[in-house]
Amino acid sequence: MIAHVRLSPFGSRPSAVGYGPVPRPAVEGQRPKAEGREPTAEGRRLNAERRGAAAAELAILLPFMALTFSVVLDFCRAYHVTQTIQSSAHAAALYASGTATPPPDTTAEQAAKDAAVAEAASLQPPLDPACVIVVIGGSTAQVTVSYDFRLLTPLLGEAGSVTITRSATMEVAP
Repeated sequence: MIAHVRLSPFGSRPSAVGYGPVPRPAVEGQRPKAEGREPTAEGRRLNAERRGAAAAELAILLPFMALTFSVVLDFCRAYHVTQTIQSSAHAAALYASGTATPPPDTTAEQAAKDAAVAEAASLQPPLDPACVIVVIGGSTAQVTVSYDFRLLTPLLGEAGSVTITRSATMEVAP
């Protein structure tokens, strides 16, 4: 493969297209750059002060950063639990309305409670069937699911827990 060559604007030396000028070799007798020079005593003292200032800033900011991380983590967990509870209420409403067929020898109310608990299997601690309220009346079936969510950061609720409640309503199937 032949490389296209053009003359560099920095002299008469050719350079490869797109790669900039070719560096010139060092001239004899020219002093090398100050890469290996040792800092003076004053420079070392300034560096130590900068490191000390950085450590002090970290000590001041770290508790706030940890609190912020905990609150964000709690929010994410609460969002996940809310979505899970809503999904379990919807699944229970399907069984309560008769849209989904319950297992034999099971009432629609018990099938709805079982469906809600099964849908919320990923929750820790698990969903209590007593927290699932099924009301079948007239032409609608309503399911309300409540869950006590424990916070990692107990700043937002009493005793470190928040009750999340979701409900779903469906028309009873004919």
